[in-house]
Amino acid sequence: MFAAILRDAWRQYRRRPIAVVLAVALGLVQIPLTLAAEVVQVLVTIPLLVASLLLELFLIAYLAGASAPTCSRSSTPCRPS
Repeated sequence: MFAAILRDAWRQYRRRPIAVVLAVALGLVQIPLTLAAEVVQVLVTIPLLVASLLLELFLIAYLAGASAPTCSRSSTPCRPS
């Protein structure tokens, strides 16, 4: 089951590479934060937490759009009649 989840994630990220860039960028921003002073950590952690939550919501919606069925060659999703 874990392999199926990884395959699905790989397929979605391959279709939407900006999602990988955003997730990796946010992770890389957090690395130098561990070496900073305590005051800087407190001041930066709250905005990073908000950005992380917003990024997760964005990724869910963005990647869900990659797996949405389309009716034709256009990018508009199918509508039930």
